[in-house]
Amino acid sequence: MNINKQLQLFLNWLLKGQIVPLSVDGVLGEKSTRAIQLAITRLQKEFAKRGWSWDDKFNFIGIRTDDDFDNSFDDFFVCYAYGTLIACEASTVSGMQGVKNGPNKWHKGVNGTLVIQADQQIDYLFVDPNDSKCEAYLQTVFGNAAQANAFKNWSGGAFLYQNNNFYYLRDNNGDNIIDYEKVYYGGAWEIGGNIHSWLNFEDNVVDVLSIGCQVTNWGWWENHITPLFRKFHQDYNIRYSLMKIDNNDFV
Repeated sequence: MNINKQLQLFLNWLLKGQIVPLSVDGVLGEKSTRAIQLAITRLQKEFAKRGWSWDDKFNFIGIRTDDDFDNSFDDFFVCYAYGTLIACEASTVSGMQGVKNGPNKWHKGVNGTLVIQADQQIDYLFVDPNDSKCEAYLQTVFGNAAQANAFKNWSGGAFLYQNNNFYYLRDNNGDNIIDYEKVYYGGAWEIGGNIHSWLNFEDNVVDVLSIGCQVTNWGWWENHITPLFRKFHQDYNIRYSLMKIDNNDFV
């Protein structure tokens, strides 16, 4: 499936009941163009509702559609750039391997499967193994070239690393249900809520790709999202806006 078809799938989901469903044919004609502009307006309203600022040049957005640990790519990554959108299927919750590992995953005395709390903006470090300036920066962080080199090649491609604290949740008791009553904050450089794919990962299940990270398939990430990061990063910082949206209750 090409990236335009992915966008049409997203538009049909987001604008359900408000437009005649688009044909998922990869052809961005007049109907798709109108739907894109309507979707941009809706996303801008969601930003405003949360008190967030919409960047007129670039926004990287994660949309969580549910909180189920169902091992599926049923969420979305969305990028706004050049006045239009690209979108692809993603997962903003852990795959089943991460759920299985949850009871043995500890951070500051708390165990359980990691889930990044929705409805927050997080600044991430853009790690680009093909960028010599990025590598030089990482050497200042780690203090030696060997460790920096191993770090930058972690996923086989570019990725976003969690170098700032964020709000997160856990499945503390292993019942595969997120424990919303316990909200944690912290984890910078250590907890592992990264955003990435893996080199050549192409599958319809999440499985080992995420044990708490935000993930998608390699083709979408490498060919369509990463080039935008290279264009729009600010000193290797990318702001990620994670929202939970019920498309039947969109303001």
